[in-house]
Amino acid sequence: EKSLQLFGVVVQSKVEMDTLTFNAAISACEKAAVWESALELFRIMPCYKVEMDTITSSALISACGGSGEWERALQLFSDMSLHDMSRNTITLSAAISAFETSGSWSNALYIFWLMSQSSVQLDTINFNATISTCEKGSQWQKSLLLLSVMEQSTVEMDAISFNAAISACEKASEWEKAIQLLHDMAPSKLESNTIAFSAAISSCEKGNGWETGLQLLSMMAQSSVEMGTIACSAAASACAKGNEWGIVLRLLHVMPQNAVEVDTTTLMVAVAASEKLGYWNRALQLFDVMRQCMYVRATDMRREPRWRT
Repeated sequence: EKSLQLFGVVVQSKVEMDTLTFNAAISACEKAAVWESALELFRIMPCYKVEMDTITSSALISACGGSGEWERALQLFSDMSLHDMSRNTITLSAAISAFETSGSWSNALYIFWLMSQSSVQLDTINFNATISTCEKGSQWQKSLLLLSVMEQSTVEMDAISFNAAISACEKASEWEKAIQLLHDMAPSKLESNTIAFSAAISSCEKGNGWETGLQLLSMMAQSSVEMGTIACSAAASACAKGNEWGIVLRLLHVMPQNAVEVDTTTLMVAVAASEKLGYWNRALQLFDVMRQCMYVRATDMRREPRWRT
């Protein structure tokens, strides 16, 4: 808001406007998530005889995409050729990220393919953004295909590449493929991380692979990877689906010992485990703890400030 006010002062002062000034103002609109203001600034650029450049387009595309206006983002990307502007990795990343936000994976793939046929050198960021878009669109096969293309090319894969692909497999309950990707990270000289492990364990939960989920949890401890709430909760849920109620309660006991916060999902599973094993008093105690946690969370949410938009 302050940047836009400053821009207004500059306009009123009759200082000569240039592309840099407009780009700064449009970028401010992008960060403030006010795409309408960004487009309005873009429309008045010809009035000041100011030409747009690649940075202008990238900021506009990001502003529209970040606000869910992916159709406008696609139109802006297409219009770049009309303004004789070359597309580069920056505009490509901006366009793909716009579709990642909206979940429009087909458009992201189209732009990715379009740029792969041009002289633009695709980089890790471009690949990762496209893989993430496919992941959010539940297109796990396409995520794996992109990862395979990265491996065969000179583009370096990083932890984000694998995390997105593993998450895509997790959402599709393809737990065996998720675990294979986790193992593939080591030959790629990438350290498996909490996000990758958590996604793989979650896939085991959906695929009824509780034993594998526990093995992965054990690998986290052995590899000095921090065990998080998501990983432990997913492992507990996987064991519950396998009717391994005793293990569920042991996990509940282990979590605080490893400084892992126990969430309401784990508590609910532990209540069910206690009931199945006939530990009625334990079930009631856990239920009371869960109820208190939910009350505290609801109170915190009511206290959180609500910003005006």
